[in-house]
Amino acid sequence: MRGWGTRLFVILSILVFAFDLLLRGALLEWGAKSAAIWAGEYYRLLTANFLHADLRHLLFNMYALFIFGNAVESILGSLRFCIVFILGGVAGYVASLLAQPQSLAVGASAAVFGLIGYTVHFRLRRLPKRYMRLDTELLQILGINFVIGLLVPRIDHVAHIGGFLGGALAGSLVGLPSPGGQRRSSVVETTVATIPWILMATLLFTPEWFFSTAQTISPTVGAYLDDRFGPYLQPLRADAPALMWTYSDRREIDWQPVGEVLKIDGRRAAHFAVFWRWDKGRGTLTEGIPFAVYWERLDADGQVTLYHTDIGKGYAPDPDPTLIYARASFPIRSGRWQVRLVVDGREVWRTQCAVIDEGGGIEV
Repeated sequence: MRGWGTRLFVILSILVFAFDLLLRGALLEWGAKSAAIWAGEYYRLLTANFLHADLRHLLFNMYALFIFGNAVESILGSLRFCIVFILGGVAGYVASLLAQPQSLAVGASAAVFGLIGYTVHFRLRRLPKRYMRLDTELLQILGINFVIGLLVPRIDHVAHIGGFLGGALAGSLVGLPSPGGQRRSSVVETTVATIPWILMATLLFTPEWFFSTAQTISPTVGAYLDDRFGPYLQPLRADAPALMWTYSDRREIDWQPVGEVLKIDGRRAAHFAVFWRWDKGRGTLTEGIPFAVYWERLDADGQVTLYHTDIGKGYAPDPDPTLIYARASFPIRSGRWQVRLVVDGREVWRTQCAVIDEGGGIEV
């Protein structure tokens, strides 16, 4: 008789997808893995496993979960299966958070890779060293995920790797079945397998202590961690910064994104603007967070000349999480430009573009 764990997760994922369609993606925005996890929204590490970007994403993952989940559940039992599934998914999205904190990620594939990690661990330690039916199911699931990687854009491979490792570690926590029915791991093995989970919990709940400790042990590593993750630990976070442009007589209605090259009608006045959204960060906001936008021109040798600086402060998260807002602007001139956003003394974003007017080349 099949257990209830696989069916529970499949049904739950389908219901969540249908409900999210009715809400026009509001659930995905609410529950996807994002840097908001460090702002206290830890539930995202769980909810991301049951959200999917589109129908194709859902169908691929549910097929993989149904086929492989039943096989793993028959080995583990329903309760332990659920624990491994959840631990694998959480580990996958912690890895994704560290590798790509600025991006959203959803899908059950991190948890499915957790099941794969557990199964490989179990296969190597408990089963005969010969080809078995379980190996066919493993290859089938890996093949499905290879196809998904080809067909579905922006696959989060880091989440897959993290899920795999999390599932393998979970094997030492929940136990590995043996011919005699013994599941329990040794005290030493359980202790060693617990250490990575403690490190993950420290990174999530007390990242400031973790990074300061790293700074004490190795200033080089500490400086790298502070530079990479520091912006996500501030009380306010500049999210989705973008350089936009428009002709000055259309500034209220027609802002367009700027690519590497921008061609304009030099007879009409035009403006750049930097847009972003203030998102809730970590900690309590007691006063405004200062920011500066630097408008810099690059000459033919790559030397930088500062043309203008916009300064201001952010005081609260923006109310609409789907919009970005203009915070700084500058008249467009031909040439090569670099724009940098610095928040509370940290550079959090930069971009470059070349502006060409209708009648000539790049002015340098």
